[in-house]
Amino acid sequence: MEDTTTEFHATPAEVKLHISDPEKRKLTIGEVGKTLKSFEDIIYHIAEYRQLGYRSSGKRNPSLMARTALYFREVHTGSFEAVISSEPQATFGKPIVEEALEDFTEIVHIIEEDNEEMAEEEIKKKISSDSVRARLMKSLNNIWPGGDNEYSLDIEFKHRELFFDPGKKKVVKKLLEIEGREHERTMFGVVSEVRYTAGKKKFELLTPRGKIICEYDRAFKERVHKFADHVVTVHGVCEIDNEGMEKKVKNLLKIEPIRNIPIQHIVTKDSEIHLREPIDVGVSYEEDMWHLEYEPLSIYAAGDSFNDAIDNFNSDFVFLYKRYARGNPASFGKTAKKLRKLLLEYVGDVGDAEES
Repeated sequence: MEDTTTEFHATPAEVKLHISDPEKRKLTIGEVGKTLKSFEDIIYHIAEYRQLGYRSSGKRNPSLMARTALYFREVHTGSFEAVISSEPQATFGKPIVEEALEDFTEIVHIIEEDNEEMAEEEIKKKISSDSVRARLMKSLNNIWPGGDNEYSLDIEFKHRELFFDPGKKKVVKKLLEIEGREHERTMFGVVSEVRYTAGKKKFELLTPRGKIICEYDRAFKERVHKFADHVVTVHGVCEIDNEGMEKKVKNLLKIEPIRNIPIQHIVTKDSEIHLREPIDVGVSYEEDMWHLEYEPLSIYAAGDSFNDAIDNFNSDFVFLYKRYARGNPASFGKTAKKLRKLLLEYVGDVGDAEES
């Protein structure tokens, strides 16, 4: 039977970007370069949020970088006008770079249309992670015309034009200030190095983006010790650095164990799969390694870092999908057919899965 459950998506996501100076002043390479770099940062961080639900720090994930890379197709000089697109990609479902570009256009539209209070509320609905929002606002402030940016900017994506009104620069700056304040945040990681220093109770939270010191009072002593070496979510008042990242939890408000994380985007360097609904993947930390488990497909992945574990999990999922969901079921045994049915339900059309 011919497999028609998913469409091989190879159409590049294309963006038209135009930077010009209303005063007819010549644009500098620095101005154009800063705008392009900040635009690239925005798309990567939105895609990272869509894949993992948080923002990492340090070295970027090579697989996600490959899937969100944008390339020049056409360039016109005088003012700077360029057509930028992703590469044709092997993708089952909508590419993550296309989703990130859609989110970007929606965020810009919100800033253009709403007042400061409404914009803050609507963007929080779109991007719930505080650290991701902080990074996006910093990059948006870098590219938005007005202030030191003495140029005009318009971007077109899917026949939708965005005109970056310099009058809205104050809204972007206000949102940047909001995200930069010390406030409550939630993160997940492993409780390690519980200790007492200078009369203060502390532990290290080993998060996917590095270690964060958490201070807590006597009320949390029993729970912190109970969850030592376990994966938990931590909610507390955080000190924020200049990049919008959590430096330290100054006041722990809540700590709870977690056993599963939702995953909807399967991304490797060569392939990408968008699941119809998120799947709950078991997460644990044992013997200094992160472990991810999805029993229905018998996937068990591990890594020295959380990102390594995610990469290994994604590679295993893609292998199974290509082998069973895209393979010829005529030669499959009972177990293989069961795997095929599950994979088609996750990615393709349930009706076709039931027929196979």
